[in-house]
This record gives sequence, structure tokens and C-alpha cells, in this order.
Amino acid sequence: PNFDPATGKLLLGPDGNIYITVMSGNKIARFDIKTQQFKEWDMPPGAHPHGLLVDKQGYVWYTGNGNGTIGRLETGSGKVSEYQTPSRGGGPHTLIISDDGVIWFTMQSGNKIGRLDTKGNGQITEYKTAGGPYGLALDKAGNVWFCRRGDDKLGKLDPKTGKMSELATGRGSQPRRVATAPDGMLWVTLY
Repeated sequence: PNFDPATGKLLLGPDGNIYITVMSGNKIARFDIKTQQFKEWDMPPGAHPHGLLVDKQGYVWYTGNGNGTIGRLETGSGKVSEYQTPSRGGGPHTLIISDDGVIWFTMQSGNKIGRLDTKGNGQITEYKTAGGPYGLALDKAGNVWFCRRGDDKLGKLDPKTGKMSELATGRGSQPRRVATAPDGMLWVTLY
């Protein structure tokens, strides 16, 4: 993915520009590195975008932390499409995209991991977990690793089987962000 897994908010798109979420302002912004100017797009009422990524086609995907959606912004037209989570809330937080176009995301207050198929009809599947899932990453085998900050554990979802497992990170560790290095090693920040 072409985003900063440490923050989930700031990244270079395929156009070479920088994209950010403005959660409190309910906007997505682009900083054009050539003109050094910002452009902003208003998001649907109550979306409060938190996580962000730009796919290979240049679409900006974001987590609608305030309205329980995953959104897609077409920067050329300004059109926003929203995909409602089945549970209608849950605080979508951080998102990543796999090579095959599947978006995985955490639902921090809903204690779930979500999956959005961007190539199909936009169906979202939710997987129940615990601990206020926060950051997430994909390993080389396609497993989804996520931080369960509230219960001091990492969770792992095998997307082929839907099976969840966990790894304790130590009392008071509060794992917050996770990233996969090029060699496949997982790196985790402890809050």
C-alpha cells in the first residue's frame, strides 16, 4: 500500500500529491506538491474521516469514523460514495488495501474488523473481536493483524477461514499501530 501505516492519515497518491483527513472539519484535503496549494473536499454530514488511503486508480478511500461508513472520493469530480457498515456504526478507524483490492479496516468502538470488496458490489463483511481494534497490517500470507489496544493483545484474522487468534503483548502495553516490513517482520508500537 502507498500510505503511512504509522499514522494511516498522510500519504502520497499515485499523482505524487499528499492527502490528509481533516476529521474535525469533516473534510479530505490534498496538498499539491508542485503548486504548494491545498484543495479540500467536504465529506457527507457526520462522516468525520479518520483513516485514509489512495488506491492505484487514484481513488481516496477513508473511514467514516462518525457515521459508520467507508467512503470513496473521486478527486476529479468530487463525487463521494459511501458504504454503510452492517452494524451501522462501530467507529471505523484504520484501513489498508490488499493487492487484490480488498479494503480491511478496524472498527474501534464496535470491536470488529471489516472487509470491503472494492471490485464487487461494495459488500462489507464484519468479523467480531475485542479490545477496541486500532491499527492493522497484512502479512505476506494475507493474514490481517490488528492491535487490540484495550486488552493488550494483537489479533490475527485468517481471511481464508475467518478464524481469529491472538497474541498477548504484555500487561499495560496497549498496542496501537502495526506495520509489515519488506522482509515480512511485523513491527508494533506500544502506546
